[in-house]
Amino acid sequence: MCFQLAVCASCVLGEWKDDKRTGRGTSSWTTGNKYVGDYENDRKHGHGTYIFASGNKYDGEWKDDRMNGQGTFSWSNGDKYEGEWKDDKMTGRGRLNWSNGNKYEGEWKDDKMTGRGTFLWTNGDIYDGQWKDSKQYGKGVMTNANGTRHEGWWKDGMRC
Repeated sequence: MCFQLAVCASCVLGEWKDDKRTGRGTSSWTTGNKYVGDYENDRKHGHGTYIFASGNKYDGEWKDDRMNGQGTFSWSNGDKYEGEWKDDKMTGRGRLNWSNGNKYEGEWKDDKMTGRGTFLWTNGDIYDGQWKDSKQYGKGVMTNANGTRHEGWWKDGMRC
């Protein structure tokens, strides 16, 4: 069944309980966004796929209407993150592959590389070590594509 909601127009198909979406369902909005997945008490909860009008897509776990748990976010430009989410943000362990070939695998907090991780640039340079706010910060090792190795301390992306 389809409903016109007062706040925004949408079409909602799926299972209902006590006038709330509960179980499997599909929601489509006039903005072009679409969600197919599990609901609990009228909120995205469980596994589901959200496709944005922009072409971005999230496929993974939801809790209380937010991306929580394991999931994959694919941007329309080809960037792709696979890993843990908390309250709609990359938080925990994860891997981001940029469309330009750069790669990072490690810890995340609030959408930023924070904690231990390894970054591989397309030119072959590799940094393995600590990160803070998406910058090298703390103990780490930079190995350049030519084999030159720099081990030491970093702050705000610069070697100390």
